[in-house]
Amino acid sequence: MDADLIAPLEEPSLRSGAAMREQENLEREAFETGRRRLNAFLRKARETGTESFTAPGQWIVRQVIGPMADMLSQEFVTSNSARATRGGAMIHAIKDMDPLFLCAVAARTALNGAWSRDNGGKLSLTLVSAKIGAAIEDEWRWHEWRKLDPKQARWAQDVVNEGRSAGGARYKRAAARKVGGLFLPEELLAPWPSDKQVALGLRFVDYMVSPSVGLFEVTKMLSGRRGPSKAKLALKLSPIAVQRADEVVDLFATSQALTWPLIVPPKPWTAPTGGGFWFRERTATDICPEGLKPFPLVRWASPEQRKALDRADLSTVYAGLNAVQETPWRINKRVLGVWSAMLDGGFGPTDDIVEWDNEEPPERVPDDEWEDMSDEDRLEHRHEISEVFGRNRKAVSKRVRQHRLKRVVDRFAKYPAIYFAYNCDRRGRVYTSSSDISPQGSRLEKGLLEFAVGDELSDTGEAPSPIRSGVYWLKVVVANYYGFDKVSFDDRAKWTDANKEMILSVAARPLDDQRWWSASEKTRWQFLAACFAYQEWKEETTAGRRYVCHLPVMLDGTCNGLQHWAALLRDEKVGQFVNLVPGDKPMDLYGRVASRAREEIERAVERRQQWALECQALGIDRNFAKPVVMGFPYGRTRWSIYEEIEKALRRKIEKSDGSSPNWWTDKEARSGVVKFLVETLWTATIAETEKPDAGRKYLQAVAQEWKKAAPDTPLAWMSPSGFPVVLARRDQGPIEGRVREKLLGKLVMPRLWAGKGALYWSKLISAIAPGFIHSLDGAHLVIALGAAARSEINQLACVHDSFGTTPERAGDLAKVLRETFSEMYAEGDPIAALEEALRQAGGHPNAAPIPHGRPEPGGLDVGAMRGSLYAFG
Repeated sequence: MDADLIAPLEEPSLRSGAAMREQENLEREAFETGRRRLNAFLRKARETGTESFTAPGQWIVRQVIGPMADMLSQEFVTSNSARATRGGAMIHAIKDMDPLFLCAVAARTALNGAWSRDNGGKLSLTLVSAKIGAAIEDEWRWHEWRKLDPKQARWAQDVVNEGRSAGGARYKRAAARKVGGLFLPEELLAPWPSDKQVALGLRFVDYMVSPSVGLFEVTKMLSGRRGPSKAKLALKLSPIAVQRADEVVDLFATSQALTWPLIVPPKPWTAPTGGGFWFRERTATDICPEGLKPFPLVRWASPEQRKALDRADLSTVYAGLNAVQETPWRINKRVLGVWSAMLDGGFGPTDDIVEWDNEEPPERVPDDEWEDMSDEDRLEHRHEISEVFGRNRKAVSKRVRQHRLKRVVDRFAKYPAIYFAYNCDRRGRVYTSSSDISPQGSRLEKGLLEFAVGDELSDTGEAPSPIRSGVYWLKVVVANYYGFDKVSFDDRAKWTDANKEMILSVAARPLDDQRWWSASEKTRWQFLAACFAYQEWKEETTAGRRYVCHLPVMLDGTCNGLQHWAALLRDEKVGQFVNLVPGDKPMDLYGRVASRAREEIERAVERRQQWALECQALGIDRNFAKPVVMGFPYGRTRWSIYEEIEKALRRKIEKSDGSSPNWWTDKEARSGVVKFLVETLWTATIAETEKPDAGRKYLQAVAQEWKKAAPDTPLAWMSPSGFPVVLARRDQGPIEGRVREKLLGKLVMPRLWAGKGALYWSKLISAIAPGFIHSLDGAHLVIALGAAARSEINQLACVHDSFGTTPERAGDLAKVLRETFSEMYAEGDPIAALEEALRQAGGHPNAAPIPHGRPEPGGLDVGAMRGSLYAFG
């Protein structure tokens, strides 16, 4: 390797010719690796008969269902007349179902297995027709069930889909009939005759081989039967379909290019496209010979937003992005050594370590023993086997991620510095663009990364300002990463002093002294890295040397969504509990909501309300309240957090010493407990956050007025950073009609589109509250990053509402965060900016209707938060 690439990190070597050549090779290697992954994924899908569920397969399905649906609709018209209908009586049965949906089911069923190497890619016509007929029958039964009882049908589908997936369609069909047997009448449970299934399936096959679709062609294959008849009718993908499929695969490989860290500072942002990566435009393929498109500032931007970006002054956004992406990182070799040893079998399977081999299921019970077993024992044995297979299935994706992470870490560990390109989503939130490792990645990825350039730690002792001391912040972050972070900074530093024996022991023997695994589940790998940094500081200072620390110190906002709501509405009650008001120790809104929920549960127990006693026995803590409180500012509903509460329950029960309660294994009882908890926690959250709840409803009222004033104009506003936010979700455009003519003797039917679909207002009204708050946290992030860079804080990290730097500069960064947050709300009114956007959209800038009900501002002094040490930390 060229010496410039492994030389110490110095400015002249960063963009040397050798470094840039290596960077170009890395970008090309990442692209080719992405193509190989996609092709391997598609090969696996073809082997398992799930090709139609991949992105290229779905694209092919979308292309063929339009003309198929036209033909099916004509069949429905014929079936309503007195004339005979091809497909028999089953066409009458499905005529009130959506033709597009039915054709999608048929096309997916036929495509699955169409790339099989068996029989030269040929499929038995009878077998394909039967599978299509069976798939349509399944959907017909669910359709009829939904007509009888929609709520019950949804519950039944959830039950079936939660079951093991190894049996595929056959298992789900059997499970659906078993569940349906409890509720459905006999006429809906009776299976369709096989000849009726095949007859119906043949109708859809006929559509797919027609000239206007051309997905398959009819051929012959060996029947496998004895006697004179050696061949039977078969289907095979048409040559044009194969060609299109290959082109689509190449197109998806090109459009979803893999990205890795850079080994030179990323290309600075100066325009809405072209920042981040240096050589994308040189990465050419057969299907895209001109090279990849320049890296966009905004991922998934709508046409309206792209136009707005071209007009906007994005200097603040550019400054923030450039500041964070110019930060050099490196692989933490000591954490990597521990992880590598664990992968080699030095620790055992954990949440973060997946063994390379599958878990062996229980041995088969001999026949004579099986005969002597009771029904309960047999059921338990089958359950154990099913559990093992379930864990093995879940381990597959984790194992793939683990392999990819290990490969990319080993690939980049040799470089003295690596960098990450950043861009934004449609709301202005900032994300890294790195496929396998990132400072915003998993808890393990965060532990594996450290700053390539550190800062020397100072130790000012008790005077004049210990909170600005690098040593002080090192001690604070050690406690933070352990999970001891709900107390004052001074108490956290004292905790580290009191536990220095454990910290040094873990750093010296991490595989033997596994107490670091007892740290907070989310930050245990960062705690291990902090133990190493603490040990190095101790050794260097003991030897009389200065210590340069590379450990990232992350400063988190306190329930940042509610911080923005409190500042927007000047809500002193919520502001106090999210640390916008100065105090001697951090406030805990999650704990307060949990306490209120416990009080409500106690009152419910006194009323002998169902499930209250079970919830009281659980001991509701802040971990149950957290998903509700965190999701509330972003417009989540009470039932959207149902699954997270169930997961919190599962973790609570798994960590308990005793066995699980009796109701846990009863699905209906477990559902009752979870629903009771969700309702109780939601009520407690509303009681503590009344003004933000009113603000959320007001934003939805603004969206409703926008719909009335400008129904064809997307929701759009300018965030405080100057970033133009555009929410423009649309329905798919309707088909206006078809032209049926012959071309070269064949029927062609080009589709005529009525234009872009209408705005999906029901979704936009629901999305405005989370979109608005996300735009504010994104704005504060780039404003704060730019201000930090101007304050010469050069090592920066960010994860939405979490900001990072070295321990030496952590106090300075915390001050910058408080000042920029306070200034953003003291100098402007983001809701007023949204109201002004509504006036402009309605074409009446002076008199557009503004909905009533904007919450009156409270008495919170946003300027006072400059002195609130715990607003970020």
